[in-house]
Amino acid sequence: MIYVEKFAISDADLKKELENLSDQELKNILNVSETQNHALVGEATRRDSYRTINGIRFSLNRVKSVTEVVYQERLNLKKYEIENLKQTVNQTVNINEGINCNFKTASELLKTCPTETEIKMIRKDFNIVFDKEPVEWSCTEGGKESSVMLSMYNTFRLMKCTPFDKNFLWAPKYNNMYSWMKSLELTQIEYFMCKPGDECSNAASKDIIYLEMNNLDDPIYREIINTNSGGGAGHLPVLMIHESRHTINGGYKGHTCSPNDQTLQELGAWGVQYHLLNMLADNTGNYFSSYERKEFQSSAKYILETRFCS
Repeated sequence: MIYVEKFAISDADLKKELENLSDQELKNILNVSETQNHALVGEATRRDSYRTINGIRFSLNRVKSVTEVVYQERLNLKKYEIENLKQTVNQTVNINEGINCNFKTASELLKTCPTETEIKMIRKDFNIVFDKEPVEWSCTEGGKESSVMLSMYNTFRLMKCTPFDKNFLWAPKYNNMYSWMKSLELTQIEYFMCKPGDECSNAASKDIIYLEMNNLDDPIYREIINTNSGGGAGHLPVLMIHESRHTINGGYKGHTCSPNDQTLQELGAWGVQYHLLNMLADNTGNYFSSYERKEFQSSAKYILETRFCS
């Protein structure tokens, strides 16, 4: 099954659409799917699964690409439509409209909901997948709803909209978290559910990031920093950048003094997290409240004291 936000494309529907293609159309799709890795908006796939259709074995990580191109082919031919879609997706969206960052503060951003255009842009820029179908989710302006999907989208919105007045020490050409992460051209970002009794942690391997999603539906993620727990949406971009640092060269990809880094100066994942937290506190103007900035500083201090061996 390919999970698509509040709707799904079933095996039968996908097979039907593929069977309706001409030989040339199918050939074109297969050729493009070998190089195209942008997912159909809102879709997610299971990892390490395969499906055979008409004797052709598809990796589900390719089915998303095939499905996207099927969609584009039918759109171009003025006759493509999947009957069981519960919302319209066959409309042209100007990706250049981008993510709305017209908010004075991060808290103002969290009081709003991701727009359709923003959702499509995020899913176009990053191949986001799930190992378990996320539950149907909703969002209202100023509401209290919280869900895995909403927390995930707000992570990327905060990454895009947080304004820094200086460039990153670990990436001197960038001063925007979203842009830097997009430049890494990650194969995928996978959200996974940790099973009861298992010991799980966020991780990165080569050009893939793995993020635990068990608690992302907690209401604290409608706040930047929750005053009771100290957690909140403000820490989600920091986690994303930490794991992203593990995927690139420069410093050491893993931890040089596992689970810590040997030194701050090597700018490993903990070093990047330390500097990012300080920048969130000191280099974002009034985008965060004084309380939020103090919490970022406190987190940075804790990392400095506990995450470096020398």
